[in-house]
Amino acid sequence: MTESNVIDGTKCTQIGEEDKDTGLNVFSRFFIDRVEVFPSSGGVNPNEEEVTQAAHGFAVGEPLFFNGTNWQQSQANAESTTDADGIVSSVTSADIFTVQFTGRMELTTGQPLGTLLYVDASTPGAVTAVKPSLPNFVKPVYKVTKLNEVILKIESLYVQGAP
Repeated sequence: MTESNVIDGTKCTQIGEEDKDTGLNVFSRFFIDRVEVFPSSGGVNPNEEEVTQAAHGFAVGEPLFFNGTNWQQSQANAESTTDADGIVSSVTSADIFTVQFTGRMELTTGQPLGTLLYVDASTPGAVTAVKPSLPNFVKPVYKVTKLNEVILKIESLYVQGAP
């Protein structure tokens, strides 16, 4: 089911599914200009998480991986550090940041529209428009869709030149 709706005075598109037995709308997603909004969760984005980690040192836009204990900056020089579980979407303090897992994100990269950015092999937490080559690993993280917006493209890790 798709219908128009209004959230905070703004017209949006609502996509939902009806329960076969009750006919009630049991799942709804709301979009304004193709960007998902989250009115049913008080505006909280289920695709991101606020994290408290002492003296993290992260900056917005950095790809991170979770090692089972802490978040760390991704780097494409080893299989164990190349993974990108999410991207830093905001930094609240030296000890608090937000990591985003999917969707669109406000971020100015300085790259042309359509550019795919990868985890960098030489600098932890950095991204590059140059696809890493052997012996490094390839991990796409986001694509520039607007001057100040990217869409997260966290994809499978692969070795350059592997079948």
